Amino acid sequence: SGFVIGVSIAYWLHSLTGVGIMGIFILLFVLIGANILSEKRELTTGEVRRAIAISCTSVFFGLLAFGGTDSGILNATLENFWWIIVAIIGFYFGGRSAERIVENITGKWAKKLEGRVEKLERDVYTKGQQESNKQQS
Repeated sequence: SGFVIGVSIAYWLHSLTGVGIMGIFILLFVLIGANILSEKRELTTGEVRRAIAISCTSVFFGLLAFGGTDSGILNATLENFWWIIVAIIGFYFGGRSAERIVENITGKWAKKLEGRVEKLERDVYTKGQQESNKQQS
């Protein structure tokens, strides 16, 4: 629904302003939709990351479709927007990959640490038992 409204506005205005308004509508509706579907009150970084990626990609294709006749402004905008799209896609996939790497490393580290804590607990318990046996003898 937000996508349809945004594209309708861009089509109706048929200018760069309409494409910008389309991007804002898509961003807001993706955030609202993701929040409703997640059934949580707070937004997660994944939902925000996804909304920004979808919105910027939609604006990029909106510029291609509804750019209008402002070829000088449109060409300059598209030339710079390529770098924005590359950065957003890079951070979207790169950020998630980095999160997974950190999760794997911390998960393995936590398991090792848990094993060491259990060993220390057993050692302390065993020493306590030995000292208590010595005191009783």
